[in-house]
Amino acid sequence: MALQQTQVASTHPPSSERIRFLAGRPPTSARVVLTQEQHDGIDRELMPLEREFARHRYDEARSRLYRR
Repeated sequence: MALQQTQVASTHPPSSERIRFLAGRPPTSARVVLTQEQHDGIDRELMPLEREFARHRYDEARSRLYRR
């Protein structure tokens, strides 16, 4: 990646420089920590959306595969 000088956008530095910058920073503690109950609650809330999203993506991919 360092040789390619890959950039996400012209306003961002190359990926290799962003990785180097982050690697040079000390680790920090998490600012938000969830209990298992909170984690499970979020999963339950998002699961119906995840299924709908997956179904939509599957239908979209299938329609491109079998275009007439």
